[in-house]
Amino acid sequence: MSEGGDKDNGKRQDRLRLVISSSPHVRKGTSVERIMYAVVLCLIPALAASVYCFGYKVLAIVGVSVGAALLTEFLAKRLRKKPFEMDGSAVITGLILGLMMPPGLEWGQLWLPAVGAFFAIAIVKEAFGGLGSNIWNPAAGGFLFCLLSWAAMMGVGWIADGGIVWEMMRTEATPLVDLEKGEVSMEVVKNLFLGNVNGALGETSALALLIGGLALIGLRYIDWRIPLSFIGTVGVLTFAQTGDPILTLAYLFAGGLFLGAFFMLTDYVTSPLTGWGRVLFGVGAGAVVVVIRLFANPMEGVAYSIIFMNMFTPLIDRYLKTEPFGRIKKEAEG
Repeated sequence: MSEGGDKDNGKRQDRLRLVISSSPHVRKGTSVERIMYAVVLCLIPALAASVYCFGYKVLAIVGVSVGAALLTEFLAKRLRKKPFEMDGSAVITGLILGLMMPPGLEWGQLWLPAVGAFFAIAIVKEAFGGLGSNIWNPAAGGFLFCLLSWAAMMGVGWIADGGIVWEMMRTEATPLVDLEKGEVSMEVVKNLFLGNVNGALGETSALALLIGGLALIGLRYIDWRIPLSFIGTVGVLTFAQTGDPILTLAYLFAGGLFLGAFFMLTDYVTSPLTGWGRVLFGVGAGAVVVVIRLFANPMEGVAYSIIFMNMFTPLIDRYLKTEPFGRIKKEAEG
């Protein structure tokens, strides 16, 4: 009787230890947290370049944005009666949004990135169900909310009250506005690439963004297809329209093109699942950027293109889906 009871207990324990899960069963040693914080680390070069260019107020602007994003997510989870986890997604949203802010914000205007972070987390992310359920990139949504609601504040102050850019340039224009004149030299292209220009915090140095983006591709945390197709499309269409290779390079290095290419369009939740779907996604976003930059308001076309193409992601996944593993196509009947 005792022996039979021991066998029954052993079977029950075996059943309790049995884990049933969906495929894939071969897993890589990574996690959401590891990927998210790797993205944060890869944004550090852009943040450091911004501090070098504009001064230490950059840390206050970005810090307010990150803090507001974390606080909003905590409160939203409490209201939704969901557990709050420091998975790093809110940190990325706050960091990217902070890097999209103009560096010339006054100390009394630091509520702007806080409001943008609140909208990005509470409305764009949590209102749709949280991480994995949002249909738009939260940082792009928060930025556009600020841009459309406080256009005057977002449209000026592109130079800060300290740093090398303040000493080198005295114009209130962003590089994209200056590029409309069409007078571009290789010195301008060099400054755009290295970071000696006005503009949003995170878009001053294309080199810093490129370093972080290539690191993510090397770690295989993002797919190279999206940034390559996005940047390539902008380059090809811009050259086709202007016929000037130097001006084309300037358009590639100016604005938030690299920030959007490596850190926003590649968002797992709002980008397509298949390889060809990601290529189409990048090409579409690049075409929207060129149309806005060359024929509309050149201040910021990247955020609009991201939101626009995010809405097409479900449609792209529907028509460019992969075949189920093991499925054999039926031969055409003669």
